[in-house]
Amino acid sequence: MRNLPPSFAAVVCCVLGAAHPAFGDSLADTFCASEKPKSNYFPDMAAAAIDVGRIVCVNGGTQQQVTAAMVAFVESEAKQDRLRPFGFAADQNPLQKVISGIDIPNQKIPAVAVSLGTALQVNGSPVAPADPAACDARAKSTVKNSSCKNALQDFADVYTYAQAGFAARDAIAFSNHIGELRTEWDEFLTNTRSQTILELALNSYLYRKHESEKFTSPPSRQYILLHPDVVIEDVSGALDGERTQEALMVELAGVNWWREKPWYSPTGVSVIALYADRSGNDDVGYGIALHFKGVYTIGYSVHGDEGGLFISGDLLKVFEDKKQVLEAFTR
Repeated sequence: MRNLPPSFAAVVCCVLGAAHPAFGDSLADTFCASEKPKSNYFPDMAAAAIDVGRIVCVNGGTQQQVTAAMVAFVESEAKQDRLRPFGFAADQNPLQKVISGIDIPNQKIPAVAVSLGTALQVNGSPVAPADPAACDARAKSTVKNSSCKNALQDFADVYTYAQAGFAARDAIAFSNHIGELRTEWDEFLTNTRSQTILELALNSYLYRKHESEKFTSPPSRQYILLHPDVVIEDVSGALDGERTQEALMVELAGVNWWREKPWYSPTGVSVIALYADRSGNDDVGYGIALHFKGVYTIGYSVHGDEGGLFISGDLLKVFEDKKQVLEAFTR
């Protein structure tokens, strides 16, 4: 199976309706209702972690504010080096390793967990105390009959609480982004002109060629190629009774900018060929078509020496399969 396509998220949104901003809200609600950390070994660190959670649950902070608070929490706790009394060497401060692993542009904060042995896992890498006996002794002096592992679990739980607050706000931001993509793809399906198999192949190929990210907006334009349609054409110089009649139009080539514009502003243009059976006039004509709101078309045609005007409503749009269009962009 090939890698997930650029607009995978949009397909989930538009076809399955799986992504919705409520997803992020529910995650934040779950976090805010969770029990706050109570640490026997690191009470000051627990208080600082609760402050990070308060920005999410009480202040309703933005993603930038929550990220800044999480980074400040990690940096402050790294300076405190609270694991030194537990036998960790000066160069084995786990939060110093977290700082080096934080990726702000990509909104990534390393995870901390306890391994099966007496060690912390920082983003998958073990960080063990240089003096396990000192770790056990410090733990027992703090909580009777406890062990080094109990203290390390406390440390990981406190850090994880703060990280969960960061993740909850991050999920909201991501979910909102997905919701915006859903709206954009819905508009794309509604406001673009109908596309034949040939046009779908062309437009989806160009889209996938230039879009490398997995969660992206739809293309801002669609190219028109050999697109058939039926129009109503009026040729003023035609014989009586044949002046206004149906004609078969083929849009030879064109482009349509589908995003919302005022009704009087064209969204696209095509070079066209027309066929209409009229006595005394060339059956085949050529001209220019202007598209409005991606659906309505007016244009000017020339049959020999006679000029005409035509209108159309993109009848193929009625029969368009939206799911098929999305699948063409996500193969």
